Amino acid sequence: MTLVVAIEHHFVESGDRVYTSLAFGYEYWKEYLEVFDEVYVLARVGYSDVVPKDHFIADGPGVKFIYVPDYLGIWQFLRHMPGLFAAAFRSARLGTCFILRSGNICTALWLCLKLLGKPYSREVQGHIDGTQLGDSEVAFNTLVAVDVEQCDPLAFLYPHGSQGIE
Repeated sequence: MTLVVAIEHHFVESGDRVYTSLAFGYEYWKEYLEVFDEVYVLARVGYSDVVPKDHFIADGPGVKFIYVPDYLGIWQFLRHMPGLFAAAFRSARLGTCFILRSGNICTALWLCLKLLGKPYSREVQGHIDGTQLGDSEVAFNTLVAVDVEQCDPLAFLYPHGSQGIE
């Protein structure tokens, strides 16, 4: 199965690799490969001739990126909106399971998934009591909320501390 994770984070391409600062390196994405055959990350990716200082590798075996044009601010967002929706639609056709985190990229993918009638899950960081997600309310751990009925393999990712799941 193919997982697509939509995330509002800036990555950098240099050469034939994708890099990140602070978070979401290859080790983070590799954990999803315990359940899924491959992981695609739908995110903003800029380009640099040189790997920026303090960046580390984000892609690797089984983890690939679907590039959204890298934008900053409302005007660049509006200018790059067609590219954003093209990448989101490509992702919606590619994946079998989807995790939407937050931001414009997730909203674009959500719209494409709804139009195609595909199931999705929503991951929410922080306190989630009373949060409405997808078509039902399901909370896992204290940091993650996922509509497991929509994409059953996601149940394996967050098996501990689940609430509302039998």
